[in-house]
Amino acid sequence: MTNKYGIVRVDRVHGVADGRLKAKDELQNGLFVVQDEVTGELKLPTAITEKTVLVASVCNQYDSMNEGDFTNVVGGINPRTLDLIGSDIVTITKFATSGTSAKTSYATIAVGDVGTVSAATGELMFTTVANIPATAVAQYEVIGKTKLNGDEALQIKKIV
Repeated sequence: MTNKYGIVRVDRVHGVADGRLKAKDELQNGLFVVQDEVTGELKLPTAITEKTVLVASVCNQYDSMNEGDFTNVVGGINPRTLDLIGSDIVTITKFATSGTSAKTSYATIAVGDVGTVSAATGELMFTTVANIPATAVAQYEVIGKTKLNGDEALQIKKIV
């Protein structure tokens, strides 16, 4: 099964949930975005040095029972974001499998691999620890591989 949009399962999170800012673009659950306090909007990151939060909205939809059909639309309810702190654990289906240092597929991502947020898409991009840029603000380690609603998913823990 392939879902249209990303899915997030909040496993163990100490971080703070926030829903104050509106979406500048359509945002799928599982993306990492920047909180722009000046404009009051959530936007995709432009550099790995930016502090990001995880989009993890409750699926408010009435025309489908499938979580993978939900996305945060522009002008809709403000997306819920989570400011993850060290050791927080979530499971995501939205992650990058392309890019200069990314693993090329779900099959090549292994437990222990480390990810950083892609400055182009807001998705986590996984690689080996040796390839993590020194300027990366946040790092996430794969601690498990599973499925969510039929899609391949990664259980990740924030390590930095």
